[in-house]
Amino acid sequence: MSRRRYKIEWDYSKPLEYVKCELCGADDPELVTIEDSFRIVECKSCGLIYLNPRPREEDLTDFYENFFSTEEESVSQWARLMGRVYKETKRNIEKKYPSGRILDMGCGLGLFLRLWDPKKWKLFGIDISKRAVEYAKSKGLNVRQGSLDATDFSDNHFDVVTMFYVLEHLPHPLKVLKEVRRILKEDGLLVIRVPQSISAERFLRFFGVRRSLFHPPMHLYDFSPRILREFLLLAGFKRIKTVIGKPTSPERRMDRFWTNYFNLWAQGIYFLTAKRVLVPGVGKTTYAQI
Repeated sequence: MSRRRYKIEWDYSKPLEYVKCELCGADDPELVTIEDSFRIVECKSCGLIYLNPRPREEDLTDFYENFFSTEEESVSQWARLMGRVYKETKRNIEKKYPSGRILDMGCGLGLFLRLWDPKKWKLFGIDISKRAVEYAKSKGLNVRQGSLDATDFSDNHFDVVTMFYVLEHLPHPLKVLKEVRRILKEDGLLVIRVPQSISAERFLRFFGVRRSLFHPPMHLYDFSPRILREFLLLAGFKRIKTVIGKPTSPERRMDRFWTNYFNLWAQGIYFLTAKRVLVPGVGKTTYAQI
């Protein structure tokens, strides 16, 4: 991730806290690796990979307060990075929902919301970053700063909720998913995009490429399709489908090459196996309904 897209660094003098597994509640972690002095562990009971110890929630909130850079070059970088993912997701949503209410959680600079026709859709966004929210508002978007549990959205309010690379940043993802379940209509749709960093690191290492992709302490969790499905089931979702999605477009040329190469390879395996095999570490999108 380019440092030009955000302006702050983590203060390593901040205290850390030990936590139990968010998915099963066990306190039996096994060390997976250490990145930037942070311990990444795996729960021996359920397999969830998470940061432990990790920053306190209030320190993370302060960290993200002014996270985004709103310089034009930075905004363009974000647009290029996420462009294909956003457009593919929009097309898939529109196959079932011609109009309605959509909430983009962790909307950042509002780039995804700006793709939609405000005459057909009522657009909402929330983000923890004050700087990002101010920028999105300057573009005429209806966004607010804060977390989902601090909002006053009513039950069954939204047709679609999207979360692009958000869930891995949240200290309590299950609590948030249950809140999303509450505000979604009965026939509503949740779209989630999360990284699978540790699997990607292992996969690249097989080809002789060594990269640190977990990005602690920004990322607190690493979600495989199986683990994400378990979270969604616990939150009350029943119809869950994960697919190989369009890849992001990293800034560095070699990163783009590897991203595109492995995505095409994974897409081929996905279709050759009748959509049964999801190659670990490759970009995926999960669609969940109640």
